[in-house]
Amino acid sequence: MRKIRSAIQFLLLFAAATGVYLVGNSAVPLWDRDEPRFAQCSRQMLESGDWVVPRLYDEIRAAKPPFIYWCQASAMRVVGQFGLDRILRYPQVFAARLPSALAMLSVLAILSAIIWKFLGPERAFWTALVLATSLLGIFSAKIGMTDAVLLLWITIAQLCIYAIWRHGGSWSAYVLLAIAVALGGLTKGFLILGVLGFTVLAVWGIGRLDAWLSRRKGRPPLTPSAAPPSISPVLRTVVALLIFTAIVLPWILMVNHREPSFLPKAIADARSHTQHGTEGHWFPPGYHLLLIWVTFFPWSLLLPFTLVSAWMNRAEPPVRFALAAAIGPWLLLEVIVQTKLPHYMLATFPALAYLTADAVVRSLGRSGAELKSTGIVGASSAIAMVMIAAGLLPWLAMRLFDALPYAVMVSISLAAIVIGVSIVALFSVKRPSAALALMGIGMLVLAALFFGFYLPRAQFLQLAPRTAAVLKREGVVHRGDAYMLDYKEPSLAFYQGGSIRESPRMKELVTRGYINDWTPWMVITRDVWNATPAATRARLQVIATFHGLAISDGMRDVELMVVRKIDVPPIAP
Repeated sequence: MRKIRSAIQFLLLFAAATGVYLVGNSAVPLWDRDEPRFAQCSRQMLESGDWVVPRLYDEIRAAKPPFIYWCQASAMRVVGQFGLDRILRYPQVFAARLPSALAMLSVLAILSAIIWKFLGPERAFWTALVLATSLLGIFSAKIGMTDAVLLLWITIAQLCIYAIWRHGGSWSAYVLLAIAVALGGLTKGFLILGVLGFTVLAVWGIGRLDAWLSRRKGRPPLTPSAAPPSISPVLRTVVALLIFTAIVLPWILMVNHREPSFLPKAIADARSHTQHGTEGHWFPPGYHLLLIWVTFFPWSLLLPFTLVSAWMNRAEPPVRFALAAAIGPWLLLEVIVQTKLPHYMLATFPALAYLTADAVVRSLGRSGAELKSTGIVGASSAIAMVMIAAGLLPWLAMRLFDALPYAVMVSISLAAIVIGVSIVALFSVKRPSAALALMGIGMLVLAALFFGFYLPRAQFLQLAPRTAAVLKREGVVHRGDAYMLDYKEPSLAFYQGGSIRESPRMKELVTRGYINDWTPWMVITRDVWNATPAATRARLQVIATFHGLAISDGMRDVELMVVRKIDVPPIAP
């Protein structure tokens, strides 16, 4: 009966996560600089038919290997073939995000199935709940980038390494490991090797530290029993290497033949991530340690309790390996990788989710004394306040923007208040299991409200789609028709069709009044318009103006203008 109940709970969780991961993916604008770059590169791959060399506009894009573009371009083709373009606002945006949603759901399913089989349904359910509802887990499932897809291959590879470490490894473990590492390499280069290598190093390091501590205390080390010797490990390793080579080598040979500069640029880009921060994303060690309290929200409430429980139970192989899978990649990202972004820590989240689940199950099995402590109750108040603050956050837009979705904003605020107060109340009356479940459910509810109802209706976040709609309506869709000035937004190019470009030089021509050297159409900010000589402005026609936030430019408050030279006839649609 308990297994049936657990199965129903997991299916409900999986269905809810699926809904949240997909809702709003067509209507919410593309985020930051990278997501529109991925989407544009994938669309160009689909339209050109060149599935070997990734290109962004007129240049090769060596920042990432091709697998994510293959996934996104394939999703775009499927969405078109099934006619979803008739019911979705921006079907290619939905398609670009679909691989991430499917990858995160696959991680949940695979991880839960393995934990269920070997460690029981309770740990499987809590692991899935923690991973599915963490802030970074939700965001990674809903953004069209490499992180969730890479996490799928990292998770499979680490499960295989655990099987080899504990049981010598069957043929299937070696084969799956080779496939996962190969696909992970085609997704994000050498990073997967670093994650796996530092995990193995951390397993060894924890064992050595444990042995040293045990000797100092005069007791036997708390080491897990040795794995039985593997039959023909050398042969299996050789076969795994051959499988890896068979998957990766064909693309390497083809891309090197078609574009010899691609691989050197890719290697240089990977090196730059370890030597210095790219695009201003350098931070000193400690960045991820501080940010984990945000990215692992709301389960960061349990982090101290989780880590103490993990260390106390490190003699158990699953706990020790999960502890290593959290510490090892964290050290890699903190010390070796100099480019630091919040989503990089996603690689540690399956391990952190399992350690949290293990600590929760152990505590609940002992009447939940640790989860009923004064410290946890106090920390739950902080979690509730953060949730309530997030629910009130949309109201800050009232200071700058009009035409806000007030009904949705009220709903979000009320939901956040009810969820936050209920969490504290449940912890206060010593019902930690219900309180923790509500934390996860509350995250899904708030995410559904934000992504499904608020963000698609927040017009001040829709600058790029609204501007692109005007350009397409006017027929401004060819290369050389238009430039954007003082507005660094790659998503505008994606929504417009990929022909508009940024031009720092054009800004100088505009502000100096050299109108004869302009392109026929411009997308400019009010600041550029005000800096343009009056005589030059008289020769311009303002087609549309929009007020909102420049998402990729530091969330800058801008008034955006679509203008054309008066002596240029409108482009026929």
